[in-house]
Amino acid sequence: MTDMTNVDEITEEDSRTQLQERVAESLAELSEASDAPVGVQTCAPFTAVEVSFASEEWMSRLGDVQGWLKLEYDLSTTDAASFITSLAAALRFEPGATGTETVSNVFQLTETALERLSERAEYAARVH
Repeated sequence: MTDMTNVDEITEEDSRTQLQERVAESLAELSEASDAPVGVQTCAPFTAVEVSFASEEWMSRLGDVQGWLKLEYDLSTTDAASFITSLAAALRFEPGATGTETVSNVFQLTETALERLSERAEYAARVH
């Protein structure tokens, strides 16, 4: 049974990594837009490689293009936990619901929330 647990963990990790890559690509694409609608600020272009989920860099990059995502409110930038909590709420997860989790002492978006973020970012990239 241990082998199946390891397989499940690896599959979940691969799925999470794929979602992170999709988010990174969409955010990078949004950063390259030179014309923005009224109320959306452009930023210095960055590449998907610069959207690192291994650090807090992805939060900064998401903040750079958050206007494109049409979130209901600005994301909290006081600390990583506040940012992730406010992002989950902006993605319409109830506080304490399935939008956030702590894994190995790391507070993060759940895979479901990451998927919702990916969908929103991909949509924004398509319509820009």
